[in-house]
Amino acid sequence: MERGITGQYTASIAGGVNCQAFIPDPLPPQPPLQLDNRLQSRINLAMLALGRLDAISVLLPDARLFLRQRTGQLLGRTRALSQ
Repeated sequence: MERGITGQYTASIAGGVNCQAFIPDPLPPQPPLQLDNRLQSRINLAMLALGRLDAISVLLPDARLFLRQRTGQLLGRTRALSQ
């Protein structure tokens, strides 16, 4: 399903720096979301993965170390694939 533009950028100043802020369109979206079985299945898998990550983060002494290591592993794989 192609939605197109879902908001607009507006000139803004943050911390004395000129930037652009994204202002999303109001909810609910038009046309309404169409959740078919395939999309609902993917959402369920994503929620399950987030739950697992949340459970693991409670057991870690420092979640940042885990994320840094995992990110490094993923970057290494990406570099190996691009060569």
